[in-house]
Amino acid sequence: MKESNLFTLIISGPIVSWQRARTGRGHMYVPKKSMEWRKKIQHIAWNKLRAIGANLHETYYGDNPIRMDITCYFKPPKKFKGVIPEYCIGRMDRDNIEKGIMDSLQGIMYDNDKQVVAGYTEKRYAVCSDEFIKIDMKMIGV
Repeated sequence: MKESNLFTLIISGPIVSWQRARTGRGHMYVPKKSMEWRKKIQHIAWNKLRAIGANLHETYYGDNPIRMDITCYFKPPKKFKGVIPEYCIGRMDRDNIEKGIMDSLQGIMYDNDKQVVAGYTEKRYAVCSDEFIKIDMKMIGV
């Protein structure tokens, strides 16, 4: 087991909701925006693993159970004057955000996304004007 198994990723920029594969001209494809989002998450994860000297030939957590906590910080709409609510209700579905992140990290952080057995996802408004996601992962029950 690793000394400290907490792993945090910060993904900055506009948050993208994972979109299902579509059919067009006789073949299946994933929308470009979703694929670019996936590549961005993977790039950030690989760079962080390189920075800490992790073995890049195996997944970070192997086949152990994982807790993943995701906090999304959305840019508040201009309609809010003064007091901004803490939680963001009107934006994309929480499950689509989770799906995109979990699928992107499969094969890098863990062998299969079914290993993510606990965690939460929150959608909040950012205090600053920039959107970002904070992802905390750790092995549990080991």
